[in-house]
Amino acid sequence: MNLHVPEAALTLALILGAIALALPLLGWLLRVAGSLISSAISILLLLFLVKLVFGLNPDQLWFQASHFVQKLVS
Repeated sequence: MNLHVPEAALTLALILGAIALALPLLGWLLRVAGSLISSAISILLLLFLVKLVFGLNPDQLWFQASHFVQKLVS
């Protein structure tokens, strides 16, 4: 039995399959990007508040945090 499918039908099936796969992936990518952006904004807001309240810049804050962890470990 020889099944002959026209090339246009195969192309259409391939395009529809690619779209069906791309839409969920795009939705997932947008959710991940939104989560990353909201996390970055939260970190920037926290750094700004630390600088405003305590007068520490990010380098000083990193230095203090790393020494705090070293004191906990040792």
